[in-house]
Amino acid sequence: MLRAVIYARFSSQHQHQESIEAQIAECTAYCQRKGYMIVRTYADEALSGTSTAKRASYNSMLADARKGLFDVVIFHKIDRNARNEIDYFNFKRSILMMGLSYEYAGQQIDSSPEGQFMETVMVGQAAYYSRNLSKETKIKAIPFAKKSRFMGGKPPLGYRIVDKKYEIDEQEAVVIRDIFRLVLDGKSYAYILDLLNAAGYRTRHGRPFGKNSLHDILRNYKYCGTYIYNKTIKRPNGSRNSHGVISSEAIINKEAIPAIISPKDFERVQAMLDKRKNAPGQFKAKREYLLTGLVRCGLCSHTYVGHEKTIRGNKYRYYECSGAYSKGPKTKCKNAHLNADLLEDAVINTLLDNITQHDVDDILSDAAKMINNNTKVQEKKKILLAKRNGLQERMNNLYKILETTGSPDEYDIARLNDIKTELRAVDREISELQLLPELKITKEELMESWQEFVTTLKEKTDLTRVKSVLMRTTSVVVMPDELIITINVAGLLVPGTGIEPVRVSLPAGF
Repeated sequence: MLRAVIYARFSSQHQHQESIEAQIAECTAYCQRKGYMIVRTYADEALSGTSTAKRASYNSMLADARKGLFDVVIFHKIDRNARNEIDYFNFKRSILMMGLSYEYAGQQIDSSPEGQFMETVMVGQAAYYSRNLSKETKIKAIPFAKKSRFMGGKPPLGYRIVDKKYEIDEQEAVVIRDIFRLVLDGKSYAYILDLLNAAGYRTRHGRPFGKNSLHDILRNYKYCGTYIYNKTIKRPNGSRNSHGVISSEAIINKEAIPAIISPKDFERVQAMLDKRKNAPGQFKAKREYLLTGLVRCGLCSHTYVGHEKTIRGNKYRYYECSGAYSKGPKTKCKNAHLNADLLEDAVINTLLDNITQHDVDDILSDAAKMINNNTKVQEKKKILLAKRNGLQERMNNLYKILETTGSPDEYDIARLNDIKTELRAVDREISELQLLPELKITKEELMESWQEFVTTLKEKTDLTRVKSVLMRTTSVVVMPDELIITINVAGLLVPGTGIEPVRVSLPAGF
């Protein structure tokens, strides 16, 4: 008997505690039908599905998975797992690598190429829903932002909110003025932090000051009276870069709220921070290496890692075997260094070369059949629901007659049992139909999505997505004179289980 755990979650939008109870009830019934033994239930309340980073029960479930405490995890539907493609496929990869599995009580997804393709479609739908909801929420908030109204959460240290407007809290504002004054006096972060924490000052969240909290205060334009809404740019994985540039979609209202710091002093501090940031050796730019973790050395089996070096003022990216850093001169690996751009292009092109139009046509044809079948399923569900309502009405009418006439006879009991038997059969059919995914996408939209997917790979328009695709489909072994590239086309949802490894000779320049 397989050991199963149930994971349920509800977010704050249009959901409530009963939502978790309903999810658990359906997952429990599903486990009973499958003959699974439920060993634990996990639940996260009022948390968004766009990121798994702050979901305590979700992370606890993954920790227990690594301990081997269960065999399969049951979700109600895909959007209860994750609404972010990267988080979802990272979860999938981790679970499968641990020899475990996952299933959905409310959606039927199997391991066939067609089933895996539809899983990806539904993950995309969930991500689209989440992003569109965020977009609609922003649109509704714009009129309030234009008036510089407080938009919720906790106000910055030094302010209080009265009637949705910012007012200076003089008792807290003293701390903010001291911080800016100390920076203008040339004091280091370490000096300022020691001073603040020794004096017993705390952040808005009641914690001791640290570098991040200090940085956020010094970069907060509200302190000079400027109101900014939608300031930060959202990353593809759903997180926000609070230390980045201001979004082009931001609403900026100068002199809109009471200033604690003069605009002149605030800009002086920004200039000092920028100078510190751009000083040599202070902050090294992070470069994207698409093949991190995917390339292994054919000589020593160590992983290849990305590096950057400067030669005559020009920067070069390359991959190098980590075995080159082994201790002792005799054990250092001498395998080739590889130009990063050439290697990444070679792997992506090999991947694309093994996706034929025939494969794509087969997938889209199968998907179209599933979509058409889904329409029939929904129509049948409507008929069954109407039939169920009719049976319930007949049963209720019979109960009323029996209450009026007194004790039922054998004929009355037989009629009532017949209705109950038929009602149970209808409920069972409805329950089975509800396990099938409800698709809201056309074949044309699938084709457009596929073409956009291929374009993303070719032109590297979304590096995070490209890296996610490569992680699921590709592995590379580096030999002294050739690359051995293995493509798992099943990971790309192409019918089949894989292809023979592709051997690519290393030309000059690699």
